[in-house]
Amino acid sequence: MGSLLRQLVLTGTVVVILAISARAATPVLSLTMNGPIATIRGSGLTAVAGLDITVGYDTATIAAPRVTLQTLFAGSLMAANTSSPGIIRMGIISALPDGISGSGDIVSITFEPVGAASGHITAFAATASSPTSSVPLQITPVLHWPDPAPVPAGTPLSVVQLNATSTAPGTFVYTPPAGTVLAAGTWPLSVSFTPADPYSVTASRAVARLAVNPVHPLSVTLTGSGAVNSTPAGIQCRSTGTSGCSAPFVGVVTLAPAPADGFLFGGWGGDCSGTGGCTVTMTRSAAVTAAFFPVPPVLMAGVYYDSLLSAYAGAPDNAAILLRSGELGPLSAEREVSVTISGGFDPGYRVASGVTVLRGPLTVRRGSVAVDGLAVR
Repeated sequence: MGSLLRQLVLTGTVVVILAISARAATPVLSLTMNGPIATIRGSGLTAVAGLDITVGYDTATIAAPRVTLQTLFAGSLMAANTSSPGIIRMGIISALPDGISGSGDIVSITFEPVGAASGHITAFAATASSPTSSVPLQITPVLHWPDPAPVPAGTPLSVVQLNATSTAPGTFVYTPPAGTVLAAGTWPLSVSFTPADPYSVTASRAVARLAVNPVHPLSVTLTGSGAVNSTPAGIQCRSTGTSGCSAPFVGVVTLAPAPADGFLFGGWGGDCSGTGGCTVTMTRSAAVTAAFFPVPPVLMAGVYYDSLLSAYAGAPDNAAILLRSGELGPLSAEREVSVTISGGFDPGYRVASGVTVLRGPLTVRRGSVAVDGLAVR
């Protein structure tokens, strides 16, 4: 209870004295993190003889706590139990007969960082006592809200970004609110926390910063039959239509070709080149072309040929020449090599279930030729 305020009220000739009880301000304990160091501070303490403090922490971000008494309780007795990972219990007893009064730092806790993430306090609670009784105490909750990961422009704010947590139960009000779409740039976000128990826990605020990256369109044009897909998702371009062939992106985009059955990937054009991977860094608008061409009718040792004659001309001894189903021109074998010609293959040269027709004679003048799945007309 606080001091008595006496108010004089004149009613005619009678003086009435009203006694009003004024409640003293409740002492407050708060915890702040500065890098790997947590500092617990007391404000407005009056005749506090003892404190019992509990601090929880995320062992995935900080570890190995070391507790040190600070100036407000200098010379006091302290017992700190740090043996259980993730939890610290501290008991402090003032050496002064009337306890401690005032404001200042009570203890500091130095942690060892674990990984690159910022230290995360998961619990903060305390009780206080005077030389004769308990002392009312409020706790300022610790709000944990690291800066959210950057988002592309056009992304509405959601729980992915608005995800602050508190060491005490309560409600959060964010500014700007969920659903807001921010333009490209770096934006401040703030949250106001209202505790479920306002008598034991104070209100609090936290801020974070969100980078909103500009987006640029990437378009893909196809020739032949096939598809191109992107990582991250966005492009699903098919030669059978134009939908999915353009999308906005931020950062690095990788494109992968997928030839249709009976086609091969011929190469990139525009903002990519060659026949290997296509990686585009989206600092501006970009356009890529992907060319697909029909699988040639002849395959030998992993190399495609446009005619049986050209494959035979380069064939080593005992070569195996594969032919797609369809029609090819004649062959005159005039080399001292033995070859096997197998026809009737599907476009992927996986299964030979058909026939290849030679339009013209198959003449063997030198060497030898073994055939299978071949018709001469």
